[in-house]
Amino acid sequence: GQVDNETKAALLHDILAIQVCGIRAKTNFKLTLKEVKAILKLQKLETIQKNLLAALNEFIHIRGVLGFWGDRKS
Repeated sequence: GQVDNETKAALLHDILAIQVCGIRAKTNFKLTLKEVKAILKLQKLETIQKNLLAALNEFIHIRGVLGFWGDRKS
């Protein structure tokens, strides 16, 4: 998905990099050790993304089965 702000995108990149590469990750921002440890305690972004995609797919399936696609706003 898209992020509406370059700063938010850079921060998301840093969080994901830390979660994947750990304390030695290259980041866009200078983070304290306390901040890095806090990021490592967060739920993994990859897990959140997978859960969100699964929920979205289920929602799309339910709407498709029930025929609710005619109510989209223009």
